[in-house]
Amino acid sequence: DIEAGKRAYYSFEVINKGNAVDSFDLSVASDSVPVGWEASLDNDEVSSLGVGQSINLTDVLVVKAPTDAAADVVATILVKVSSQENSSVYKNFTSRSTVLQNYDPKITIVGQDTQSANPDVEVTYNLKVENQGNGEDEITLSLTGSNSTWGTLGESSFTLAAGANASTTLRVTAPEDTTAQNGYKITIRATAEDTTTQKNRDVFLNVNQVYEVSVSVSGDTTQ
Repeated sequence: DIEAGKRAYYSFEVINKGNAVDSFDLSVASDSVPVGWEASLDNDEVSSLGVGQSINLTDVLVVKAPTDAAADVVATILVKVSSQENSSVYKNFTSRSTVLQNYDPKITIVGQDTQSANPDVEVTYNLKVENQGNGEDEITLSLTGSNSTWGTLGESSFTLAAGANASTTLRVTAPEDTTAQNGYKITIRATAEDTTTQKNRDVFLNVNQVYEVSVSVSGDTTQ
């Protein structure tokens, strides 16, 4: 397996199956290298192997996937090992590199991330959910933090292709008895399909001061 933009290393054994000492040339079959991929050899020759003799070539083939490689793409790259004494005699080593999925959800606030309201008055935040990974992902939104119960998400589960996005809303209402204060925080969490990759985004609510007075009867109002 290989990550997009990263390298993988392959090892293999070369055995002289002939009946005399032989040397061997190693070359990458260029027509087996997909567009955007890279493949190279750290050693392009095996010298003077005796009859039945073998050599282990460790990490000799280096394969690099493109940075934009899609998840689950398989690159099959061949290395040709041919006799220097008779170039028509050869064998291929076959490497298979499968691109791993990179999970990368993102939440963006469309418009203001800070709003103001009186207690018990609802405000709405507009959200954009993006899949910045390299494969289809099921992204789930949730609310965390001490003020999470103030919020209600619209749609909260999205199946998005790589590079795709979707929109939803967050409605927030501070309880009626909330103290006037700026910067109450509500955290939105996006969790990828692998359940371990998470990204957070905060929104803020300024709770306005409400002026109110009450008068109650104390003692006799008639004299």
